[in-house]
Amino acid sequence: MNGKRAPHHVALIDGLATQRVQLRRRLEHAGCTPVLFEDSSELLALLCSGRRFDLLLIVEDGASTWRQLVTVCGVFGIPALVLAGKSGFKQAHTWAHDFPVSPLFDFTFLNCPEIELRQRILKLLHHGAQCQDQLVKAKGLVFGNYKFHEGLCVVSHRGREINLQPRQFKLALELFRNTGSVLERNRLWALLWTTPFPSKGVRTLDVCVANVRRKLELFPENGFALKSVYGRGYQLLAVAPLKAPVPGFVTADRMPVGWAANSSPALGQASASPH
Repeated sequence: MNGKRAPHHVALIDGLATQRVQLRRRLEHAGCTPVLFEDSSELLALLCSGRRFDLLLIVEDGASTWRQLVTVCGVFGIPALVLAGKSGFKQAHTWAHDFPVSPLFDFTFLNCPEIELRQRILKLLHHGAQCQDQLVKAKGLVFGNYKFHEGLCVVSHRGREINLQPRQFKLALELFRNTGSVLERNRLWALLWTTPFPSKGVRTLDVCVANVRRKLELFPENGFALKSVYGRGYQLLAVAPLKAPVPGFVTADRMPVGWAANSSPALGQASASPH
């Protein structure tokens, strides 16, 4: 739901059905939403198609599959927790020696206490969130307080996670990447639809823009303002922070970055003039 933090989605891989049910309950008790997998093939397919999880939980079964999964998740910046099937695992020291040295990886035993499992999960989720932030910034998907998550069609803004439709997400990202520039209607149409640019009177694009403005609250108080440019298209403007008025002076409440002080205000914006 928009405006609320999404639950942490954990991919759980375990070949034993009864064991999966027990682990699912433990994860739910820890405040996570588990997604169950019997083996790694389906999970790998989902990861390659763009699906992401907040954490990977693997029950070690003696095979080498978990090492491959941990490697794949490391590429995507997804933390992984491996559970050994027996607390008396004789080769634990060897396993620990071979385990990847990274804050995104950890292991413990399947029958570990609830508090230990929860603490390890929370620690990995914290490191995973930090890693995702770094990846997002490296890809240029952070604009002010807005953070775009490709593949999820989600925009984070001041603690909220806002779900967008794929076309809305694509439009919003294009606007933010071109802040200050006027994006022509035909360009936006070609970006979002495969059909020819429609004749006048078709308001499909305008409705999409209106939904993006409403969902992301692109208003001056949030640092960005989305306006229509008559006869051309749309323009996203970065807006300077509000300043406290100086006694004896009349000032404009908000001034979009890049506008000269003596330029005409946007349509619908009141202009201040001394009396």
